[in-house]
Amino acid sequence: MRVILDGFVYFFLVLLIYTLITIWPVWEFLRYDFLTGKHLIIFTNEAEARPCGGFVTAVGTFRVSPFELEFKNVYAFENKGLGEAEYPLTKVASEKMFWDLGLSSNLKACSDAFRSAYEELTEEDISHVVLVDFSTVEEVFSLFGGMSLGEDYIEAKNLFALLTRKVADVDRHDEEALQNRKKPLAELGKKLIFRSFFNPTIPPRITRIVRKNLKLGKIYTEKISPVVSPEKNDFYVSEWNLGGAKTSRFLKKTLKVLAREDLPGKWTAAIMFTAENLGGIDEPVSQDWKGVFEVQMPEYLGGEKMWLETEIVPGEIFQKEFLFTDFRFPKNRIYYDFFSVFKPRGQKLYIDFSLSLFPQKTYKNPSFPTHENVGEFFGEAENVRNEFTWKESTDMIPPFITLHEFIPREVVAKQTQITGNANLFAEIHFNEKIRTKDDFKAFLVDRNFTNEEVSENPVLRFYELLGDGRTLILGFNRKVPQLEERYYLEISGVVDFWKNEIDGGQRTLIER
Repeated sequence: MRVILDGFVYFFLVLLIYTLITIWPVWEFLRYDFLTGKHLIIFTNEAEARPCGGFVTAVGTFRVSPFELEFKNVYAFENKGLGEAEYPLTKVASEKMFWDLGLSSNLKACSDAFRSAYEELTEEDISHVVLVDFSTVEEVFSLFGGMSLGEDYIEAKNLFALLTRKVADVDRHDEEALQNRKKPLAELGKKLIFRSFFNPTIPPRITRIVRKNLKLGKIYTEKISPVVSPEKNDFYVSEWNLGGAKTSRFLKKTLKVLAREDLPGKWTAAIMFTAENLGGIDEPVSQDWKGVFEVQMPEYLGGEKMWLETEIVPGEIFQKEFLFTDFRFPKNRIYYDFFSVFKPRGQKLYIDFSLSLFPQKTYKNPSFPTHENVGEFFGEAENVRNEFTWKESTDMIPPFITLHEFIPREVVAKQTQITGNANLFAEIHFNEKIRTKDDFKAFLVDRNFTNEEVSENPVLRFYELLGDGRTLILGFNRKVPQLEERYYLEISGVVDFWKNEIDGGQRTLIER
């Protein structure tokens, strides 16, 4: 027989209802029509991750006027199928059940699915659906410090593990034991409600938590919460825990993006997704993770969706890499370039990216740390949809020469085809990629530094810009070699990619 109710959320249902109906401003209840009708609360457990937040672990309904409160464990609908299961749920079941309906990361679609199924299964009308995750439970519990539960002392930091073990440590073939195992949790709920009544500082703090988590999507109800849905240009990463017990809580997932602008407006990106199982064999708290990662690239990278099936034992790392070339980042509604990542409600994801603009460009009004042409960010995705924005400032500084010297003919022959009647060759390096204009010119002016008897200005016969875009080979013709003689090199008609033209300064070359 299955465990009937995950007890670590049992106490919170009463507490949440109490908070909503006694602390939430009356005008907001009127505005969103919470004072009438029956409302459905769905508790999702993000330790068993699914796109809508997690495996459904408990269900409750409440009515404000007249007041009515009812608990249902999710397995009350155990024998009531809701159609054929879809991939990837087909890996664990052939038929879709009520607790499997968290299939969509679009929270409105997810709420609608729960409402429709509940109304079908119970023939009751539901006005609102409220989704609640376990991290909210932990946040609220932290306000109370700690308290005793039988022989155990519970604090927020050990709440999940202690209650999970307490519920699981039961004779599963003894009906009385299964019924009585929830009593300590009910006692805990009573203690929490009693303390909140007699500590006037707690209810307002609970309200702040509820408000904050409504904005973050941890708590969701359609008319109050912001729209939460992936967009076509998001990187989308979703975890489907399909047999990994509570191990989602110990899975460290990271999306790493290394993007580089090779030419103005043309980017290359290496994408890496990793998942590390930081847990151990400690059932039912943690064990091997089994499931599927759903990864979808943004539309500007082709929009491909991939299903990555794997099993990750404690201490192991799953890794998948992708490479994309010749793309542009999109612009948002206010014409900022942006990079965005969507991770479903209740799921943790770390974002690690570096964006290297084309050299000499700089960031303007970025929403992430930058220096010179490089932007970087590493941290946990705080929101369900995370957008990083920037504008770019183009280069206003002309290119300049960083190396200038004569080179032997045999060196030239390895780099380019010698053309023209040239016998004196120079290699010129620039600080950035350049282009030569149609009016390009290069002169050598004899300084008569060593050999005053001979005064000759060699004549340019050819020039060639090498593949790196920064190295220019010049071929001159001179009649008389002048060893150790110095020449002034003057170049014009060289521009960078932003059409900044080189200053007409002089550089000295020595004929060795």
